[in-house]
Parts: sequence; C-alpha cells; structure tokens
Amino acid sequence: MILYLDTSSLVKLYLDEPHSDLMTEWAKGVGGVATSRVAEHLLRGFDAVHLAAACDLADRFPAEDIVFSSFDATLLEAARASGLSILHPLIREGFVMESSGFPWALAHER
Repeated sequence: MILYLDTSSLVKLYLDEPHSDLMTEWAKGVGGVATSRVAEHLLRGFDAVHLAAACDLADRFPAEDIVFSSFDATLLEAARASGLSILHPLIREGFVMESSGFPWALAHER
C-alpha cells in the first residue's frame, strides 16, 4: 500500500504536533509514502492545485511547452522552480512569446 499525504499530514512527520506519533506509525506500516511535489513550495490550497495541474500537464504532454501565468509572485516562483515556463507581463527579462499574444515571458528548460 502507498499512503498519500496532504501537507497537513506530511508536516506531522517533521514537526511535533497532535497526532504526529500516529502519522509516524502509519507511515512506518506502509510500503511507501507519497505526496505532491508542490508541498515543498508552501503554497495555499488552490495555488497548490493550480501548480499541480500545470505540472501534470507538463508530465502528460512532454513535447508541449506548458506556460504558466499568475499575478501571485509566490505561485509564479513555485511554477518557475518546478521547471515550467512562466508568463507575466511585469517580468521584463527573458524573451517575447509572440505566439502567445502576451508581451513578456521567462522560459526555463525542463
């Protein structure tokens, strides 16, 4: 069995919180523990969902350049750190993505 942990469960493996001992016991009793790779970015609920969805698209369509756009700086940096190309009109570095219709983009190789 693989035990999937959301961030509220995952944190109990690293911090002493109520039920941390129970979570540690559960984690020891399974074949593996999995969590979202966005947990490392400390995003809010739906920000993490948006990033997870974009990362899933990138995994499913590796030949496509998945370009992520947000006006939330924390979410945008998490997308960049996850290897996604990002698009934000306030970023003045990088290159122009003419086909996207947006003026500015910063791309990162995956």
